[in-house]
Amino acid sequence: MTRQLPESDLVALLEDAGGRRRVGPAPLAAVHHGARHRRRRRAAATGLAAAGALAAVVALGLLPTPEPRGHDVPAPAGTTHSTPTATLTSGSDPLTPPAPRRPRASVPILKDRTEAEARERLAQSGLEARIVTRHEPCRPADTVVDHRPGAARPAPADRVVTVVVSDATSGTGDCPQGVASQHDHELVAAVHRWASGQQGTAPWAPVVRVALAETDTRWDLPERTARDRARWPRAPGGGDLLAGLAAPDARYRVDVGAARTCAGTPGYLSDSDSETRYLRVSPAGPLGSCLEWWAVDLEVGAVGQIDAVTVHRGEW
Repeated sequence: MTRQLPESDLVALLEDAGGRRRVGPAPLAAVHHGARHRRRRRAAATGLAAAGALAAVVALGLLPTPEPRGHDVPAPAGTTHSTPTATLTSGSDPLTPPAPRRPRASVPILKDRTEAEARERLAQSGLEARIVTRHEPCRPADTVVDHRPGAARPAPADRVVTVVVSDATSGTGDCPQGVASQHDHELVAAVHRWASGQQGTAPWAPVVRVALAETDTRWDLPERTARDRARWPRAPGGGDLLAGLAAPDARYRVDVGAARTCAGTPGYLSDSDSETRYLRVSPAGPLGSCLEWWAVDLEVGAVGQIDAVTVHRGEW
């Protein structure tokens, strides 16, 4: 059983160990010979003696030992402790699932549109345009010739689509058979503006032959009648004969001499030696079915007037 000393006895024991209690006066010679040096040595000895006495008191159990607390409790031999940690990113909630990744957008159809229209369509899909200009002797200026990735393909990871646009000097060269020239595109654009009721008229010949493809229906329209949109004949069932070009925002392509249909290009409308230039206007974008397909064939004479119009429809 450990016995504890009273506080007064402990103080006396420490003073005796440190030499604070003197027995008799110090010799006078000690004061005159190295007094300062002896005080330094006495202070050092006093500290060492006090530390030794305190250690002895603790070893004998004369001072109470504080109870261990919390993590100060020693662990059994061979036991290791680990502190659990949790890693959270800034602003994260361990109970909230991560947000799903944003799906990649598909590249819209950009061919045959102007640069401004291409930029607008890309912006609507959350994409950007990288414009590259190229001289195209047989394509109108400021027209999208190609784009990468192509239509309906997934957009790049950086969401930037490379768009090839014909430069300002395009459309001024001689075009081979099957390729529409700048003049061809301008003529078709005039027909589109007239058919959609926007403005102007087209360069009609004195008499314009109008026909429905794969039928025996024919009309001969004097130039004055051809210029009046309201006096054009109606399609079977009372529909608009030029419905494909009637919409102001109609998107179309122009081929020269090629009899392009919904299923492909089976042949040509004319011989390359003919003085008449045959233009086929047909939808530029994909269709739900061939029943939605249409085409307008224009026969352009040597003087640049439209001599004949043949209308194709997937279903009358």
